[in-house]
Amino acid sequence: MSEYKSELRLKNEGNFLYAKGEYERAYRRYTEAIARNDKVAVYYSNRAACSLALRRYIDAANDARRATQIDPELIDGWKRLAAALIILSKFPCSQTSWKRAVAMLNRDNLTLEQKEDYNLWLKGARPVWDEILGRRNAILSRSNVPKGGFSWDRASAVQLELARLGNEKHQSSVWVINGASHEFIEGVRIMRSLTKITSEGTATYLRTPNAMDCLVGGILRDDRVFHIDDSSWLIDFNQLVTFDTELYQAQPSELSVVVIEDAQKRLRRLGWDAVRPSLAKTVRIWIMRAFIEGVMHEDYSLAAEFIGRALDVLDWGYRTWLDVPETDKGVIFSSTFIRGVRSMYLDNLMKAFYDHAGEYTAEHLGGIYETAEEILRDLDSNPLVKARTRDYNHGFESSFTTYPRGRALRAKAFCHQELAVVLENASLKEREDHRHHAAKLYLEAADCYPVDDELHVWMLKCAVEELRQCSAEYKQMSGIIKRIKSAIPKMRRIWEHSLLALHGRDHSIRQVLELERTS
Repeated sequence: MSEYKSELRLKNEGNFLYAKGEYERAYRRYTEAIARNDKVAVYYSNRAACSLALRRYIDAANDARRATQIDPELIDGWKRLAAALIILSKFPCSQTSWKRAVAMLNRDNLTLEQKEDYNLWLKGARPVWDEILGRRNAILSRSNVPKGGFSWDRASAVQLELARLGNEKHQSSVWVINGASHEFIEGVRIMRSLTKITSEGTATYLRTPNAMDCLVGGILRDDRVFHIDDSSWLIDFNQLVTFDTELYQAQPSELSVVVIEDAQKRLRRLGWDAVRPSLAKTVRIWIMRAFIEGVMHEDYSLAAEFIGRALDVLDWGYRTWLDVPETDKGVIFSSTFIRGVRSMYLDNLMKAFYDHAGEYTAEHLGGIYETAEEILRDLDSNPLVKARTRDYNHGFESSFTTYPRGRALRAKAFCHQELAVVLENASLKEREDHRHHAAKLYLEAADCYPVDDELHVWMLKCAVEELRQCSAEYKQMSGIIKRIKSAIPKMRRIWEHSLLALHGRDHSIRQVLELERTS
């Protein structure tokens, strides 16, 4: 069979699978067609359609853009590029793509039905754009935080005072958020410094950055450090993903099983120097994509899927290469890195459960509970050995030991809290027992965070909310409320402006404090 017939067969198979809704398999067929001939715009455009259906918007934008570069008159390419850019919050670029598509609506070879269909699509896209614009206020940015109001700015000022104290100086969230912000902000700086040059038709970058490493490092230390400093952030990030994918042969669009199989083959043929950077970048891109899907698009199910891919690879590599030195296999297979990723996974599982209230069951809660237990077991079996940890500091220790413990205990409390609601035919006593367990675990979680951390106060608040639904618990509630009142000034000194605050933190805490007056 000729190469042309072979690639045409693959495209037709992809079309058939796409029509059946088997988007992942269709994506693979178009990928095979592109491998045979990467100069056909329709192959990229069709693969972009699969990525849109699979909600892989960065992949969709990249493929649709490539399709329009090959064939500037391919209307489906512009249509799919506009659709992807809307979701990625690239509003000016999306509008430009719309205009390019609309400019072609008067072409003679478009039927009246095609024009009507496309105008309907444009009409439907407007509300999507408006909805995302409305959600931008729920993202921590310079537009909703006053100058000097970011938590890391406040923490830097407090750190000077803490330096004069004794051992108690480490009992603060200052060290966690400062360590996280240092890495994240450095990642953004490097990401912004990427300079692309073209020489004799070949595009290259002036430097080899580690921006993705820093961005992920900051988020794993404390994901509250994420913020958007201007409207071009996502555009710069998309460029970084493209750069890392091309330079390191990363595979962020593949399933974890494919990445694992390829890593095994590459290791046998090329050795660690080829495997390590590819795996490291693939895993980190998945983590960042998960975070962006969760924070910016509030799609926590998709976020959990991306982190799940990362964990599949990390758990496999950790088991398979247990005795291989970290210098060979890479830092992503260290216990602290994996623990940070698993903690992030746990957080998205809980948020996805909230999003799908009424659809998820006690069985889903069992999965969340077991993931929390896995983190706690790992903390007990793999304690942080200071002498073996590069750049050890108290912020690092908190980020990868006490804070993950707090998140795991919080997840277990969350499971008991939800079981009190979702269990069918449960007696009043059984529901109350679950609420007592939840309150107890929330209190244990609160003690994992420094008193000046907003999560300390939030866990105490959650404990009160559970106890108020139980009988004869006013005395214990009163004691917890006093702890909350005592901690609030310390919390606000650093965490007055945070994503949790934007989402109604202070209002929820005030409602709990009101219980002291009414009980």
